[in-house]
Amino acid sequence: MGLNKTLKGWVNIPVEEKEIIKKCLNDFNRGAENKVEALNTLFEMYNTYMGGGYGNRGRTCGTCVRTVIVAFTSGIAKEAIEENKKKVREWQMKNKNNGK
Repeated sequence: MGLNKTLKGWVNIPVEEKEIIKKCLNDFNRGAENKVEALNTLFEMYNTYMGGGYGNRGRTCGTCVRTVIVAFTSGIAKEAIEENKKKVREWQMKNKNNGK
């Protein structure tokens, strides 16, 4: 995959990488055949984009796995909330302008 070190945090992850993360979370959570591969990708992304430093042993540590999963699911949730707020503001502005 050849990931580069970048600014840390969910907001700094490229859109294409976020889509990969979402797919891996889905595969991991539903127990897909490629669950281990999905988990490996999630740890690689976490180490690169979220400032983690987990090695291979972290993948067998329940707390470590939970930390990675929660970090990404929280990022996805916060992003969805912000997107919904943006849509509400746009709708409010449109209706405010239409009422004049």
